[in-house]
This record gives sequence, structure tokens and C-alpha cells, in this order.
Amino acid sequence: MATGRVIGVAGISALALVLAGCAGGGNQAGAGSASSAAGGAAKSAPHDPSPASAKTSGPSRSAAAPAEQPADASLPAAEKLVRSKGYTPNSDTSWPRPKDLNVIVALKSDAQTSSSQMAFFFHDGRFLGTDTATPSANMSKKAQDSTTITLSYQLYQANDPNAENTGGAADVRYHWTGSKLEPLDPIPTDDPSADHSRR
Repeated sequence: MATGRVIGVAGISALALVLAGCAGGGNQAGAGSASSAAGGAAKSAPHDPSPASAKTSGPSRSAAAPAEQPADASLPAAEKLVRSKGYTPNSDTSWPRPKDLNVIVALKSDAQTSSSQMAFFFHDGRFLGTDTATPSANMSKKAQDSTTITLSYQLYQANDPNAENTGGAADVRYHWTGSKLEPLDPIPTDDPSADHSRR
């Protein structure tokens, strides 16, 4: 009888140890699963590649889709692309070095006056974008080298008629960095109610 009690006590002790071990192992497995889940969430978190200080103004840079890229870097190919966007290139357009930065100043095809002009930039035949998102009343190319083009915008006072500006002019340099086009000078406003506007 005493022997049976000893065996019974020993059996209960062993059973308690086994149960305790199972409970401990279960907690460890749960912790491991939680850790794995947390790790998985961290890896799948979305990454925002845009810089916090991204500019909200400047040239309209539309990365040229393959359909917008001329077959070659020639002036006729670039002019064809400009026409496809509803603009007529100025007749005095020059294209000194096809592989470098170039620009076509063009008039909106359905415009009655020269008050709807935009500049279309190209590098090595690839369309980079326009100088601004909205047309200007009167502008022209003033200077050009392999990486920088200067545009001159005629400026209007609020009460000026479109045919005559009295606000002077503003020169804006557009520079090709090797990967993007950037304005080096402030671009005048297009607000017709403001003085010194490019309209």
C-alpha cells in the first residue's frame, strides 16, 4: 500500500513536469509566431520613394513614354511630336546639336494671336516636358548651350492689353542636370490680374 502511494506520488510529479514543459513550449512557440508576424509586417510595409522636399512648381516634366519619343533626334521628328500635342512650332526654330538639350517654342494651333505659347524641351531626341503647365503670352529663346537654355518671357501689368506689355521681361534658365530639367530662376506667374505676369 505504501509502495503504491509512492509510485502514485511519483507519477503525479512526473505528469506535472510534463504538463509544465508543454505549457512553456507553447508560450515559446507563440512568441516565435508573433515575432515572425511582426517581421513579416515590417518587410511588407510600403516604401514612399518620393523625397520630402519635392518641388511643387517648375517645368512640366513629363517623362516621355515610348510613344512620345521621336524615332530620331532630328528637328523634323521633334516638330512632329509638338504638332501632335496641338501646337505649331515657330518657323525660326534652331536645332544646333541634336544630341544636346534643345527647345521648340510653339504656338497653340487654334490660337488667334501669339498669346498661347509653350516651350517643348528635348534631349537626345527624348521629350522632357514643357517649360510650364500653362501657356505664356509672349516668349522667345534667348540663349542656348549644350545643357542650358534661356527663355525670355514678356511681362504684363494687370491693365496691359495682350498686344502691348509694359512690365518688361524676365529671363529664366532651364538646365539639364543629366537626369532631369530644372529651372534656375523664378518662373513668372501666369495670373493675368497680377502685375509682371507672363499671362
